[in-house]
Amino acid sequence: MRRGFFLVLALVGTGGFTSAIDLTSVNFRYKYDENVPVSINSRLRRLDDTLRLIFELILTENRDSLPEVKLYLQTDYTDDSERANSPKQLSAPLKAKQGVYRYLYQFVPDTTSNLIVIAITHSDLRTYYFDIPFSEDVNFTPPDFGLLTLDSIDVTLSFALENETYLFSDSALVIFQYDEDFPAASPPMIESKISSKNISIDSAMSYADSFKPARDKLYFVQSDTNSLAGIAILGVPLLYPKLIAIRDLVKPLIYISTTNELEKLKSTNNLKSVLDRFWLDVTGLESRAIDTIKKYYRRVSESNKYFTTYKQGWMTDMGMIYVLFGTPTHVYKTNHRESWIYENLDGKAVEFNFNKIKNLFTSHHYELVRSGDYKDIWYRQVDLWRKGRI
Repeated sequence: MRRGFFLVLALVGTGGFTSAIDLTSVNFRYKYDENVPVSINSRLRRLDDTLRLIFELILTENRDSLPEVKLYLQTDYTDDSERANSPKQLSAPLKAKQGVYRYLYQFVPDTTSNLIVIAITHSDLRTYYFDIPFSEDVNFTPPDFGLLTLDSIDVTLSFALENETYLFSDSALVIFQYDEDFPAASPPMIESKISSKNISIDSAMSYADSFKPARDKLYFVQSDTNSLAGIAILGVPLLYPKLIAIRDLVKPLIYISTTNELEKLKSTNNLKSVLDRFWLDVTGLESRAIDTIKKYYRRVSESNKYFTTYKQGWMTDMGMIYVLFGTPTHVYKTNHRESWIYENLDGKAVEFNFNKIKNLFTSHHYELVRSGDYKDIWYRQVDLWRKGRI
């Protein structure tokens, strides 16, 4: 358990200097906070020996001026060397839409750089740091092509909306399709090792002119099938990361329902009525049920926004903890681990640790370090949800 907590404050006044720092002392909780004023989406591409980073700066408030944006190359999360303190030259931002600005940075990686750090100094006198590891120690090689919208804008997210039409920046591509039937995360006290899911290719096709994903399908797109480089794209329903369809609202209940309750929901011919009855029965009051439903599915939506990889965000280990417990009090990162600390769960601090695992489909795959010690706090939290006391 970390005993010291640090706030990262920007220098006050115009002309303040933001530098690369030891990121292991930064509280990254703002990355999972809906009230944060800035966030980013990013995607890397490889062009011969050059890496091309496209990232979107997303502002949640109307502003007359952009915040200061600087980019650094670091060896790792502890690098605060003089070399790392030199910001790199960014392209002038392009306004993609209201509150969204796109930046481009291209560079030739050297043997000492493994991490891109974007530092955004905001008018609230804070500097927000966003980390993008690109070392092949933790990531596979980025692809040499990109996913584009119909107006040729690079897609920086890992999912694509069903029946929307997209393009690729290369025409000589092979698209592998998988059924997206991955299981939801198991509770944090289940220590037995879950065997890796063997997924088989459902179909393969050559890219021709456009790409229209189907929901609940995972696509892996490659220009060279002899390599491991490619783009994984999850087909998701319209309005995602929100879930709207009744059948989609049932699945996330796996974390707070019994096996019998889930079976009843899955076997009914009147799903909406049985789903309404589930929430009313567990919370006890209609007003409490309505409030709890809003809170629960808001958490599911936010998990989809933050954690979607090759499966919907709420199904991941991080998504599961976020749905049940919300935004952590403190989030700390190292090269291979992310730690979430909740300061006051049943009167004590609780820490969840996630190990970063190299994954073909995503550069953001984290697995929870499970322990039987979580049993009591897990069941307490489930009980609070079921009683509408969150």
